[in-house]
Amino acid sequence: MTPPTSPRISVVIDSYNTAQFLGEAIQSVLDQTHPADQIVISDVSTDSSREIIEEFRVRFPQIVAKFGENRGSLGTLLAGLQEADGDLVFLLDADDRYQPGHLEGMMQRWREFPQADLIYCRHKIFGDRNLVEAFQLRHLHESSAWLGPIDLEHPYDWGCSSALAWCLDNYHIGGISSCLSFRRNHINVLPLSQLLTESGSLLKYNVDFIILLASALFGGRKVFVPNQTVDYRLHTSSINGLTEAGDNESNYIQSLGCSMARDWLRGRPIFGPQIRRLLDAEMQSIHWIAPGHRELYHRAKASLRDPAKELRAQTDSALRRLAEIEASTTWRMTWPLRQSVDFARCLLRPKATNKWTPLTKQHGIVAVDITKIWHSDSGTGIQRVVREIASKLVSLNTTHQFVLVDWSSGTPMDVTNAFISGETKSTKPLSGTEMIIMLDSSYHLALRIRHQLRDARQHKGIRIVSVCHDIFPITYPQFFEQPTSATFRHWLDEASLFSDAFVCNSRHTASELENYFSRASQHNKPPTVMWWPLGSNFSVPGWPDSETDSLLAPLNFLLMVGTVEPRKNYDFVLDALEALWNAGRLSSPLVVVGRPGWKCRHTTERLHTLEAKGRIFWHGGGLTDNQLRRLYQRAKVVIQASLDEGFGLPVAEATLFAKPVVLSDIPIFHEIVSENGYFFAQGDRRSFASALMRALEPDALPTKTTAVSWTESTEAFWKECSKLLDGCGTPEPVNPHAARSSATTSPAGEYHRPG
Repeated sequence: MTPPTSPRISVVIDSYNTAQFLGEAIQSVLDQTHPADQIVISDVSTDSSREIIEEFRVRFPQIVAKFGENRGSLGTLLAGLQEADGDLVFLLDADDRYQPGHLEGMMQRWREFPQADLIYCRHKIFGDRNLVEAFQLRHLHESSAWLGPIDLEHPYDWGCSSALAWCLDNYHIGGISSCLSFRRNHINVLPLSQLLTESGSLLKYNVDFIILLASALFGGRKVFVPNQTVDYRLHTSSINGLTEAGDNESNYIQSLGCSMARDWLRGRPIFGPQIRRLLDAEMQSIHWIAPGHRELYHRAKASLRDPAKELRAQTDSALRRLAEIEASTTWRMTWPLRQSVDFARCLLRPKATNKWTPLTKQHGIVAVDITKIWHSDSGTGIQRVVREIASKLVSLNTTHQFVLVDWSSGTPMDVTNAFISGETKSTKPLSGTEMIIMLDSSYHLALRIRHQLRDARQHKGIRIVSVCHDIFPITYPQFFEQPTSATFRHWLDEASLFSDAFVCNSRHTASELENYFSRASQHNKPPTVMWWPLGSNFSVPGWPDSETDSLLAPLNFLLMVGTVEPRKNYDFVLDALEALWNAGRLSSPLVVVGRPGWKCRHTTERLHTLEAKGRIFWHGGGLTDNQLRRLYQRAKVVIQASLDEGFGLPVAEATLFAKPVVLSDIPIFHEIVSENGYFFAQGDRRSFASALMRALEPDALPTKTTAVSWTESTEAFWKECSKLLDGCGTPEPVNPHAARSSATTSPAGEYHRPG
């Protein structure tokens, strides 16, 4: 059996104008009996610190330097954390130092408490003799006995301490910055970058308070250990020295910053119904709860607002008041007058006017609708396709000019330059076009402007192309809210009347759409349906590589990418993985990248529960392409268990990084996988387990795809659309039975190879 890999250690040193102490701090890390794998020095100094750092960096390759502008201690720390790649991160202020056995002793504690997110130790004071004598610090825990049985000679598991952080101002459980160590995937969960952005210059100090407070409020489990292997220096230029010497202004700034940070963190969306879950988990995780801690727990739960209960109370009150008014004599006597006023308003109300300026036909211009993504890019698979195709069309080498338009006002506004450059949204009306491509999945918009589109086609001779990414609201109505399915069906019927053709993102989707139109009684002649192959390479401009390291991911993980909604089949995967974890057949955790969608309340609750147990890591807020690329690179296996897909973009993306992909046995996956797909039968846990175990074998072959690059995909897309222009003839319809003609089926759990 392979021995477990020792966690990588990163030490992050924040440095600001402490050149006289910096060399000693760096050397104390280099002298450790348990060496650090990486030493990150984040420096914003204006003194000679940079020269000292460069001297060390030349001699020691494990040292990484990060230089930048001064944004306070929190900003300096976050800049260093972006460079840290260790599983465990230790902090050290540039004016403090480690004793030689510090890392070795703390690593022993991490092995003792594998469930911890943050472990901190005690410290010793040294430095300026006068300040040391005047600044006799009493250890924080000595005044906290009412919270629990604190013994400074033995470790103590605090649990989450969320109740404490929720109830008490300017109070936290923990130690100074140089005593802190934490799991990197835990610190990355905390919204510290957002806090820094919105706080401005207030958070200059007390980074230890902010980290510990955020950790407590976000459910981080912390452990105190009695190791006293950190030396904390007091000197005349330190903030503590200034405060003790009577600098009331700096003391006030610290207090103000801490109060602001606490209020901001408590205002995060997680502290709606989820804080109750955190508090309950905290009470269940500690074997012995002191009366003071339990009192805080009840205070915290009592202070939480119940929005649903408040809304019911307000509704009941409003109904009671309305009943009283309607029962009054005044209400009955004024009824004829109210009726007359309403009738007069209807007569005087101006008739709605059509503000849309009719388009003229202008050869060589192609309008591409991107209304939905222009106003809100939620990072879904469809919007990633829209973003890629729209960006590539603008730079396509052709005789036509492509104009990206926002149609939300009823008039197509040219937003091409603003969309490509990412600058301010400067727009101008589009006067004429030869073709309109409804690229985005904005079927609500298409219904609003259907009369204009029909007029453009029938009276102006402008070609209309509607892009169909899938028809799931029709084929799987049980997975959607009823209004969504009804609106989608309405759009599809209307679009078939104003569109010259539909272009689908895969042969499978085109086949499904052809079948739908052939069954629709109102179509004597079904509309033309075409398809084009999607791309899969990451090539979106404007998203910097500096974001790639700020990830939440353990080692040797499985990866699922997709919106959390019923069709993605998350519940089946979680059931199957829980059975494997509980049976000891699987140790790899699951990383989920997907925003909450619809009809997913039960699934999101399971994700939160398993996340609290450390079984999964959920990126529910979405990631940039660079961050997603990094996760694909590090994953052992990618899982796609969807009941159906329009294309299956994550499958094609995973193959770019030579990953084995575990797939549900559905037609679209056979269409886009060319070799070595690890297929399993839908709903069959045994088949899923077999496929997963094959994919996890050391000699497992990577899955390969038929997908092309985004540039090739865009060229193929325009080739299909251009067939509709004058003189190009009518494209051939898709064979509805050819969706799987290019791939052979394979037994679930086996490698898939073409026949």
